[in-house]
Amino acid sequence: MLPGTAATQPETDAWHGNMLFINMRNHAASGIAMGLFKGCFEGKRVLITGAAGVKGSWLTLLLNEAGATTIGLDVRDPTADSAFTTMGLGEHTTLVRGDVTDLPLVQSLVRQADTVFHLAAQALVGLANRYPMETYRSNTLGTITLLEALRLASKPVDLVVVSTDKVYKPRNDNDHDEPWTEADPLFASGSYAVSKACAEQVCWDYHHRYLAPTGVRSAVARAGNVIIGGDTYTSRSTGGAGRLFVDCYDALIHGRTPKIHNPGQVRPYTYGLDVLCGYSCLAASLSRPSVVGKAFNFGPPDYRGTDNATLATGICRSWGNNQGWAPGEPRDEPHVFQRLSLDRAQKLLAWRPIYSIDRAIDDTTLWYREWSRKRAFSEAAFMETTAHEILARFLQHARQSKTWWAE
Repeated sequence: MLPGTAATQPETDAWHGNMLFINMRNHAASGIAMGLFKGCFEGKRVLITGAAGVKGSWLTLLLNEAGATTIGLDVRDPTADSAFTTMGLGEHTTLVRGDVTDLPLVQSLVRQADTVFHLAAQALVGLANRYPMETYRSNTLGTITLLEALRLASKPVDLVVVSTDKVYKPRNDNDHDEPWTEADPLFASGSYAVSKACAEQVCWDYHHRYLAPTGVRSAVARAGNVIIGGDTYTSRSTGGAGRLFVDCYDALIHGRTPKIHNPGQVRPYTYGLDVLCGYSCLAASLSRPSVVGKAFNFGPPDYRGTDNATLATGICRSWGNNQGWAPGEPRDEPHVFQRLSLDRAQKLLAWRPIYSIDRAIDDTTLWYREWSRKRAFSEAAFMETTAHEILARFLQHARQSKTWWAE
């Protein structure tokens, strides 16, 4: 089985008939965030697959703040050090443990939802390529199962499917400075990228053949490398498949010099809350014919992205203590340069990223510094206050930037 995505079936009695939910609580939006996304999610029930992951956790927090009642599906229980647990989300959402390829279970959850954000996937490239069959099962078949549940549903439900920029065909050395647009061909390689590209093709077919005629509105969100506090996937815990920025913080927390693989590789590193607000703007705009059925890129303010060396330098600067980094063992990666055009999202969604890479690093550093300081106290929700402070600061910057979704 693929580590982290084992297909654990829920107990039969836990989902037949009336669902037995874990830690169910309706959570009203806090005063600071009332009116987010023009009230699109106020009073709505939102299903988030992959809710126990780091992006799923922050999306849950964001949508709760926007007035939604959230339901999460995840194949695993949140660990004690996960973002979900340490942010105290078990007290403010409904979390169901189960497999996204379990059609009866997914149908039962879709029946309760007004909107679905599909994040459930094997999201680590290294692990995905190491376990191809389980990756296709999770990333492709899981998406098909959700689409089928929507096809069979008795009422229309809005859907945002989260994909990746790695679905695009690699640029050659002569045009690597050109950003990918949504019209570029999906010519991916490797189990992670191909499984996501396959899922997108199925989404396209389901949308036009089955979902749109019944009133189901769907779209695809493609993002690059997300940085945000709460990610615990280090290379030490994944056999070398961890995320570079998490490895940096892991080294700094333990007093080691960060080792950076492929310092010259360029990635569209984007702050996680910027990306999640992009997903939410997309869901809030699905009533518009120019939006529904399309794919959208979400990336950083500078389309040229950030190379790994610059990211590591920024993290060390933000951490302090005059710490530096050193080159590590090279890692096999499908792209040297990854750059995204945001023109479609800016034009059709009026979305733009709020945080620069430096500000994103500083707020991410705040998380890991507080996490390393507080975790010894063994309080289940020891990062809840910090998470709300980080979100509140981000929303304040969004309002100051006059973004429509934060007014």
